[in-house]
Amino acid sequence: MSGVRFKERIRRKVLKDRGLIRTGQGHLEQAPDKAVDPNKTLAMRLIEARHGRLIEDLLSEGSLKECADLLGIKESTVSKWRLRLGLRL
Repeated sequence: MSGVRFKERIRRKVLKDRGLIRTGQGHLEQAPDKAVDPNKTLAMRLIEARHGRLIEDLLSEGSLKECADLLGIKESTVSKWRLRLGLRL
């Protein structure tokens, strides 16, 4: 049974060396070039994609209320995200 783990480790290493990821059974795609910031949540990345700007720039604009209204989130969320990203004003 230990052969299964070995095969999977080798498979993952080969894909990583070639810059590929599995996207389904028998389907491979190029791995994304940019690394994902571990401090950013999925919601932060979605807001970045929707507005086309970095979340740090969006959170730095104006007061808590203005930011919350612009992004469509609660003021407490803006405050927590600023703290999480080191942007506390």
